[in-house]
Amino acid sequence: MITTFVWVATQNNVVELTLKGIEAAYQRLASAEIRATLRSDTLEGKANIRYHLAYRRPGKFRLTVDPGDTKGKTVFVDGKRINVLVHRSNQLAPVPVSNEQPLATTIQSQDRFIDPLFLHIANGVTLSEWLEPIRAVKGWRLTWKGNEGRLHFKGGASDLELRFNQNLLLTRLNFRNGDQKTEWNLVTRPLEPANLVPPASANRVREIDKAFIPPTYGDPQARSLTQRMLATYDRMRAARVTVVEGGKRTEFSFGNGRAWQRDEVAEWSYSRDGVRINVPGQKLTFSGKADWSQTIDAVATVGSRVDPFLRAWVRGQNPIRQILGRGVKVETMGQAEVNGEPVTILKVTSSGVTTDLYVRPRDGMVLGLATILAEGQKRTQIDQKTFIYGTGAGRSLTAPAGFTARDVRTVISPDSLGPVSP
Repeated sequence: MITTFVWVATQNNVVELTLKGIEAAYQRLASAEIRATLRSDTLEGKANIRYHLAYRRPGKFRLTVDPGDTKGKTVFVDGKRINVLVHRSNQLAPVPVSNEQPLATTIQSQDRFIDPLFLHIANGVTLSEWLEPIRAVKGWRLTWKGNEGRLHFKGGASDLELRFNQNLLLTRLNFRNGDQKTEWNLVTRPLEPANLVPPASANRVREIDKAFIPPTYGDPQARSLTQRMLATYDRMRAARVTVVEGGKRTEFSFGNGRAWQRDEVAEWSYSRDGVRINVPGQKLTFSGKADWSQTIDAVATVGSRVDPFLRAWVRGQNPIRQILGRGVKVETMGQAEVNGEPVTILKVTSSGVTTDLYVRPRDGMVLGLATILAEGQKRTQIDQKTFIYGTGAGRSLTAPAGFTARDVRTVISPDSLGPVSP
């Protein structure tokens, strides 16, 4: 009996020393790459998730979380700067960071499948908290086979296993409790520094189009041209555009934190410093502080509207992704010309609405757009416009001579009034 007690006590001490050794091994590992898979079948459902952590301390790492079904994301962290890459749209956008919230909390909010294990390893935080549930189990047995160590516990419906290499780095965790099971497999390798930075092919945007779902394609040409078109509009940071619709012209420009538009009703400019709307027909000029949503509201009140493309660009979004929307089909319909330039017609179909995009093949720019509503056999064209692109950025306006000046808040609806958003 005394021998048995000594053996159990010795095993418990060895297990604790092993767990402390695992903690120390990861704290010593200043840079590395870890590829891991998680397979689970629990009361919460089934999961099959791939992870890729690459890190170099202090404070620089990337973590890929890929649960499949085009929902993968990669978070890039460099000090207090965070960017997230959404795989299905290939969009890379900055993540706002608050001094009032821990950085780890901000990172974990980007994807519900982010496991604290990887954040602890990347930041050199001890794994003691993560290993606490394992420590709570009494009766582990430690064995070695070659260069692989194994901690194993079996009792009742539970069958628990940790495997690690000769450097005490985890290679496998296998937890079973009756019909429920969770299995981790991990491979640790030296760091490839190139994996710490976002890929050059990523489309940098201010804000991720969260509702975007990749289209289905009717032919290979439609796929390649759509991808070129999306990438082109994702990269646009400034432009001057003339839109011709029904014989009417709207001109607008954006860039450098400013936006400007002129049509037959009004001319207006917007920046974080404020907005000015000149209405020639009424000899009125409105100015003052307003955020972007309030500006859109004010422009509508004076009888104009913000062009849909400009509305998206100012918000850091891609107007083409909004046209493609969710669950659309894109197919090639032939060739044509717009303003003397050759274009390929892409037919976008969704829920009874067809949008024909006239796309310049060499750069993916949309030179024309037609929207057709289908009701049974009846097809009604409800929208047709052409686009002319130039270089430029947003501009500022002044009050024209002879115009009556008013506060812009007089043309903002009561529902929109309130604190101005940053």
